[in-house]
Amino acid sequence: MMRQRSVLAGLVILGLVGCKKPAATAKAATSESSAAATTAAPDRAAAAIADRAKAKTLNSQGMKAYRAKDFVAAAESFRAAIAADASFVLPHYNLACVASLSDDKTTARAELEWLFKSTDPQARRTLLKASSDQDMAPLAKDPQAQKILQLAGVFPGYRASELDESASEADAKRLEKSAGDRADECEEAHTAARTIQGELAADHPGAETLVVSLADGATLFDSAGKVVARGEPLDPDCASGSQAALFHVSLGQVIADDEPEIVLHWASGGHGDSYMESISVLKRRGDKLVSLISNVVAGNDKGVLSIEPDGKILVRELGKKALQAKIWDAAKFQLVDATLPAAPATPTAPADPAAVVATASTADRGILATRTAGWTADSAYLVYATDLEIDPNDSDPGYRLTVHFNHVVDASTGQDRMYVMGLWGEPTKKEKKEYAKYPQAAAFKSWGKEHATRCIGGRSSPDGTITTEIKVAGSAKKKHGRWKKDKFLFARDDDFEEMPSAEELGSITLQMSLLKAGKPFATASWTGSSYLDGELFGDVRLCWAPNSQRAVLIVTRERGMMRDPGDTTILIAGVAKTAVPLVR
Repeated sequence: MMRQRSVLAGLVILGLVGCKKPAATAKAATSESSAAATTAAPDRAAAAIADRAKAKTLNSQGMKAYRAKDFVAAAESFRAAIAADASFVLPHYNLACVASLSDDKTTARAELEWLFKSTDPQARRTLLKASSDQDMAPLAKDPQAQKILQLAGVFPGYRASELDESASEADAKRLEKSAGDRADECEEAHTAARTIQGELAADHPGAETLVVSLADGATLFDSAGKVVARGEPLDPDCASGSQAALFHVSLGQVIADDEPEIVLHWASGGHGDSYMESISVLKRRGDKLVSLISNVVAGNDKGVLSIEPDGKILVRELGKKALQAKIWDAAKFQLVDATLPAAPATPTAPADPAAVVATASTADRGILATRTAGWTADSAYLVYATDLEIDPNDSDPGYRLTVHFNHVVDASTGQDRMYVMGLWGEPTKKEKKEYAKYPQAAAFKSWGKEHATRCIGGRSSPDGTITTEIKVAGSAKKKHGRWKKDKFLFARDDDFEEMPSAEELGSITLQMSLLKAGKPFATASWTGSSYLDGELFGDVRLCWAPNSQRAVLIVTRERGMMRDPGDTTILIAGVAKTAVPLVR
C-alpha cells in the first residue's frame, strides 16, 4: 500500500488567447480453510455475474479500517469484497497486506499465491508493488512468500502458472540417473534439485514431473517415471563457482501456444565481477527440452529480459547497450529478430494555432520529465527544464543516459530554443556529436544573467483580471475535483487518503478555461488515465507571467503505483494567434 512518485512527461503547446491459455493446471493452494476460499483462480463466468460495485464499496471500507490500524475489521471487509467478486484484484492484495501486518502468514501467502496465479494483468502489477511495500516487511523471513515475490519480478511480463519445490531424494536420484555421467567434483549447490508436478506435456496425459539441477539439467518424466524429454545441463562441468545456485524453476506462457515453457532462474560465479544471474527459457520439442534463450540479467553490467504486451521478448545481453526484440517463429522453432516500434515523430504544426501543434515524444524508449522554471520579468520568455531519459534498464532502476535540457520559449512566436545543460551516463560517440549541435550550458548561463525568471502561482492572474475555471468531465464524479488553495486537486476522495483507481474511474477529463469578466477567452482540455490501472490522481497549478497576459497550466498525474511513472503536461496560454508555435 506504499506509494512512490516519479514523472513521465509529455509537453503540449496551445495557442489559446485571442479567440492462452496454459496447458498446465495450477495446483490448489495449500492453506487453512479461512484463506482457501480466496485462493481459487479467477473464474471468467463467475466474474461476469459478480457484484463488482459491492466489492468496491467493501474494499473502500476495508481501506478506512486499515488506515485506522484496525486490521481485524479491515480483513473482514476485504474478505467480504472477495466474496462479492472473487476476480477483483485489489481486495486480494489488501488482504495480503493486513494479514502480513497481523502476522497471519498463512493468509498472506495464500493471497500472494492467488495473485501469482491470476491471469489478470493487475495482479502481476500488485505483486511487483508488493516487493517494495513496507506492509509486506513482516514476510521477509518467510521463504514461500519471498519466493513468490522474487519470482514475480525476475522476468518482467512473465506470469508463472506453477511454482517449484525442493525435489525429493528419489526424484533427485532419478534425475541423476537419467542425465548420465557428471563431474565428480560437483558441489551440493550444483546437484540440489528442484521439481514441479502437473500436466506439463499436452501429448502425455496424466501428471508429469519436471526435475532440474545445474549439473544435470532438466528432465521431464511421465506418470510412470519414464523420460519424456531431456535438456542439457546448465553447468555440466560444475565449474561455475562457489555461489552457483538454482533459485527457482517455474512454468508459464512465454510463447502463446498449447504447452507452457520452463523458466529457470539461476546464478553462477563467485564474488565480485564473476557473479552472474541468468534466466533460461526451455521449450519441449519431441524428446528434447530446447533452450530458447539464456540471458544474463544481473552482474556488474546488467542485461534485460522482458515480455512486451504484444508478445515480443526484449533482450539486452550483458555488456551491450542496444535492446533487441525477438518474436516466436513456430515453423523455425526459434525466436527470431523483430522490429522495435519507432519513436513517434513530431507532428507537423497545423494551420490553426489554437489547436495542439506539437507533442514532445519519447526517444529510444525514454522518459521526458518536465520542470517549470518561470517567466522573465518582461513576460517575453518562458523558461523550463526537461530531462530526457534514454534506454531504461528493466532489471535495475535507472537509465543509460540522461540529457538535461533548458528550454526558452519566445511567448510572441512560440519558438522553443533548447540548451543542453549536460549529459549524465554513457553517451555514444554519435550521441555526443548530436547533442553538441545544441547551444550548451555556458550559452544559457550567459543568457540567464540578463533574464531572471520567476513563477507567480495562484488561481487568479497577478492583476486580478483573469481567473481560472477547471471542471471534471468524463466518467469521474464531481467529488473527484476541487480547489485547495492555489491547486486544483483531481481524482481524490474527500479525506485525501484513498484515491480511486483508474479501473474505477476509467479516465478523467479536465476542462480548463481562463475567464475575463466572467467569460472564457481561452480553453483547453486534458484527459488522463493510469496505464497500469493503479491509483489515478493529481493536480493542476498555474504559473503566471508578471504582466498577467500569459500563463502556464501544469497538469501532473501522480505516480499510481511502483511501475507507473505518472506524467506531466504543460499548456501555455497566451501565444499570439498570428504565429505558429514550434516545439521540438
